[in-house]
Amino acid sequence: MRMKTSIWIRTLAMFLCLSLLTESVPMTAMASEPESVQMQAAGEEDVAEEQDSAEEDQSLEDGPSEGEQTVEDYPSGGDRTDEDDPSGGVQTDEDDPSEGEQAVEDDPSGEDQTDEDDPSGGDQTDEDDPSGGDQAVEEYPDEEVTDSPAMQNGEAETYTLELDNDEGIEESSGPESAKAGDQVTVSVTIKDDFYFYEAIYSVDAGPVHAEEVNENTYNLTFEMPAQNVLLYIKSEPYRKVILVQSEHGTISADRTEGKEGDLVKLTAEPEPGYVLDSWYLTVTDSSGTSEYPDIVNNTFEIKWGDMTVRGNFVPDETDYAITIDQQVVNGTISTANGQDTARWGDNVILIVHPEPGYQMDSLTITDKDGNEVTWNGPGGNNEDEYTFTMPASSVEVSAAFAAVYYGIQVEESEGLLRSYVYVNNEEAGQARLGETISVKLLPKAGYEISRVTWQAEQGEEIEFIVAGDPDEYREGGFTLNTPGEVTIHVYTEIIKFNILSDYDNSKGRISFLVDNQETDKACNGDRVTVDVQATEGYVLSRLYFTASVDDQGESYRAEIEKDNEGKYTFIMEPAVVKVYAEFTMETTLEVRLNWADSGENYTHRDVKVDLQERKNGQDWTTRKE
Repeated sequence: MRMKTSIWIRTLAMFLCLSLLTESVPMTAMASEPESVQMQAAGEEDVAEEQDSAEEDQSLEDGPSEGEQTVEDYPSGGDRTDEDDPSGGVQTDEDDPSEGEQAVEDDPSGEDQTDEDDPSGGDQTDEDDPSGGDQAVEEYPDEEVTDSPAMQNGEAETYTLELDNDEGIEESSGPESAKAGDQVTVSVTIKDDFYFYEAIYSVDAGPVHAEEVNENTYNLTFEMPAQNVLLYIKSEPYRKVILVQSEHGTISADRTEGKEGDLVKLTAEPEPGYVLDSWYLTVTDSSGTSEYPDIVNNTFEIKWGDMTVRGNFVPDETDYAITIDQQVVNGTISTANGQDTARWGDNVILIVHPEPGYQMDSLTITDKDGNEVTWNGPGGNNEDEYTFTMPASSVEVSAAFAAVYYGIQVEESEGLLRSYVYVNNEEAGQARLGETISVKLLPKAGYEISRVTWQAEQGEEIEFIVAGDPDEYREGGFTLNTPGEVTIHVYTEIIKFNILSDYDNSKGRISFLVDNQETDKACNGDRVTVDVQATEGYVLSRLYFTASVDDQGESYRAEIEKDNEGKYTFIMEPAVVKVYAEFTMETTLEVRLNWADSGENYTHRDVKVDLQERKNGQDWTTRKE
């Protein structure tokens, strides 16, 4: 469809032409012209001519009918005579301006009028003047024939549609014409750097509805009015958001361009030690006109031109608050000098002190946005001292303290066989401050527990009592009231058992040596040497010992033999030992045997006899062989 932008000029020219033509044809009203008959519109000429021709032919053949007048019936019909009309003959322009052929005298131009001279054109028919020509004229005395401006012959009249696009419209399309009352749809495509703004009529009609089909494409709909329409389609260029960066910080926006009325959200990121002091916003159009709108809550509205934004950053001299959590338990938090504010970059010292038996489990420092602040420590000579660098924000400080579990170990000892550690009556290897620790200790054979102590890390030894039989389990305990790792010391001693003796000291004596030292005691496993001294005339006949080595007190007997060196020795048992020594008389007997029966006198012979019977307490005499 061809786009026309000079519709107003053309319309104006048409109105001027019609006005001139109307003034050039003098019109004189006829006294006898019926007032109830209206002139037909110029656009109905062809149809009216056909209808009048048909009616005239029917009238001549059939004669006058009801409601129709012939020339004689209607004085103004046909070629009127002098009797019909005093003017006589064919009327001139002076007689009737509606008469078919007008004389030259009737028109000052001296020519037959054409369509250009008279809108009714050439020889006037009944369409031009109901009283003209030889025809029957139908009368409608009770009803005036009228048509709606938007209707022709009972149908809606068609009107033209023209589209007027501005520079931002890529293309538009729609029907070239539409009937009054029709819904008209126009498709519009917008250029990339533009957006649809509005569509308006060239006449004051109903609204135009715009629907976005997809990016840059819209459907415009409206109801066709009863007249020609020129639809103006307007677009606007997207307004740019221009960011001007400045020192000590950066700025950003959530959009780089937008429509007029769109909101833009700004974000400022100051360098450490600086803060945003103010915004500067300028809106400028293509002509250079500028305004300076406000930015509220870091947000502004796009206006009628490109928007230029700049941020101003200044040194941060704010005193930011330091808030200490007062709900912590089992410990305390404070600043070294009691300060409750600090500026950006200040070194802040915290004292985080746990109660006895507790330790700091966590330390948390957060800024106003919930971001964690890095801390250092402990440092220096104070294990409770921590430090952090103040950010450009207020901070909150909190800590959590947890109970300390201290390890427990029993120190190894030569005489200790087994050990067990219990905490609150359950076997365990660590305990908290204030809990009860008990031990169960079993010495090795031949050892006894002489003393038991416990010692916290870097603390003093504290003795506690253990009870029980020396050679059985010993039990005792204590309460952990000093923080630190716990060591239990078990002191043991080797038991020296008594060595008893049983012998007849009239026949001899015995003594005991350990490591060549005479003693009456020995430790389990010692090699004991028995020194035997028999009285003259007696000899050691037997040497043995007994010892109790079980819980029932049963004893066993063992002979004491000479070793390779000819010494009587034995290994000391872990019990009291009793050594028995038996001595017998040592004798050399000379017997002279007289054999009386033979009368012979024999020489004597020496006989050495071990008098066993003597050992058994039997008396003996000389026997004859």
